[in-house]
Amino acid sequence: MTTRRSNLSFIGLAGLLAGVSILLGGAAGAQESQDKATCLSDSAAIAPDLRISTCTAVIQSGKDPPKTLALDLFYRGGALLQKGEIDRAIADFDEAIRIDASGPLAFGGRGMAFMIKGQADHALADYNEAVRLDPNSSDALVSRGAAYSAKGDLDSAIADYNEALQINPRDAGALSNRGIAYLAKGNIDQALVDYNEAIRLNPKSAASLNNRGNLYLQKGSLDVAIGDYSEAIKLNPNDPASFGSRGNAYLAKRDLVHALADYTEALRLNPNLPKVLANRGAIYLQIGNLNNGITDISSSIRLDPTSASAFSNRSNAYALKGELDRALADGNEATRLNPNEPNNFSGRGIAYMLKGDFDHALADFDEAIRLKPDFAMAISNRGSIYHAKGDLDRALADYNEAIRLDPSYPITFYSRGVAYFGKGEFNLSAADFAHRMQQGSADPSLMLWLYLAHAHSGDKSASAKLESSAKTIKQSDWPYPAVELFLGRRQPSAALAATATPVQRCEALFYVGEWQLLQSNRAAAIQALKTATSSCPMVLMESRGARSELGRLAP
Repeated sequence: MTTRRSNLSFIGLAGLLAGVSILLGGAAGAQESQDKATCLSDSAAIAPDLRISTCTAVIQSGKDPPKTLALDLFYRGGALLQKGEIDRAIADFDEAIRIDASGPLAFGGRGMAFMIKGQADHALADYNEAVRLDPNSSDALVSRGAAYSAKGDLDSAIADYNEALQINPRDAGALSNRGIAYLAKGNIDQALVDYNEAIRLNPKSAASLNNRGNLYLQKGSLDVAIGDYSEAIKLNPNDPASFGSRGNAYLAKRDLVHALADYTEALRLNPNLPKVLANRGAIYLQIGNLNNGITDISSSIRLDPTSASAFSNRSNAYALKGELDRALADGNEATRLNPNEPNNFSGRGIAYMLKGDFDHALADFDEAIRLKPDFAMAISNRGSIYHAKGDLDRALADYNEAIRLDPSYPITFYSRGVAYFGKGEFNLSAADFAHRMQQGSADPSLMLWLYLAHAHSGDKSASAKLESSAKTIKQSDWPYPAVELFLGRRQPSAALAATATPVQRCEALFYVGEWQLLQSNRAAAIQALKTATSSCPMVLMESRGARSELGRLAP
């Protein structure tokens, strides 16, 4: 969470006006030009470009004494900050400090510029000088507290906020910032007290509402959080942080439509938000838009190349696209950046598994499980590795454990059903396939597996059950030709001819082998199953089934 504070905008700073009147004294007098009035005005309504042009005119006139010239530069630097021209702003603050090193304002302005650049150490040095020059400035203390927070020194930050509140007990910004620090320390109750008081003192503070929304998001009170974010957006519809935060709350509610809309608006307001880009990219991946997902996550990585989760998500996307070398490269970077995150090893393990490198995949799944012993997905995937390697007992042990830990994880019942099928335990196999279908799986191959389990177990109604369930499959789509094969409406050659991809042909070879077995054509079955095992990726369910059948058929 970022610390945001109205008094850091440098325009309309309540604490600066007294200093301005002292600095001006009688220097400009009644003859002060309109340019000077505009340059040094505390009005937030003055556009940055206008302030820059008027301050530039005043500076170039060469008429101001040093202290006033330093103030001109300070105000122009503040306007440049508003425009995002950080380096130019720093140049103005540098010059202001060179001219008048006794004024705290330029140190505060340069400190904020360094904060925007992510250079908290430099910012802290400037804020220290600002506090030394004006120890009674609550603004300087709050700014320094923000720098301490950025460095992770929360106790020092809270100490500065406490001191600022002793100077000005009604400083809503100090309360809100202290709430951020308390929340980061895990003191949710005290953070909520500070946020509530900050909002009571300044009910139109979008920043405080956004901060309180973050607290409610952390507590899991998602609707309350969305309410705070929505109010913050009403108060400041041009703040990308509130849209991004509300998007996070919607994402936590699994409301992908609203989350996507909020992330998109946040990025319209500020296209350089790495976490928002990463989150929107993750949503695109979830809805199957891999290209947009990769584009967003790549932009996020460009802005923040230290995000392990972004590399991990892009690795998963590349794996889904079949670009396994890219998936592994990103998986390697994710595990390097964060070797304590089990998802990073699990994701890379999947890429290794799809590549057929089962030894490296097994090592990654083992590490993921070591880091998180109740990681059901990794345990299920490790079972798939054992399954592909022909170790059905270890595979079943992992499948059983994964189901115990998370019976809702969709693929495990399917995988365990195929493992039971491989061991010839057809009733148990049929029960798992039926359960997976009841979970809502739309995979039509499950209907064929269920039919085969029924048929091998001697269920005389197997064909009727297949014909009934297959009504949901379009006759023009694969694997309907395999359904017709088992129902006696196609010959094996016609079923093979109906395939359109290498994967479909692999599946068809397994189905033809099973059909031959059901017809008691052992030699033809072995031939089809051997062809399936030699040409199909070992991770395919049908490849696993073919290997198991050949094991049972071996003399």
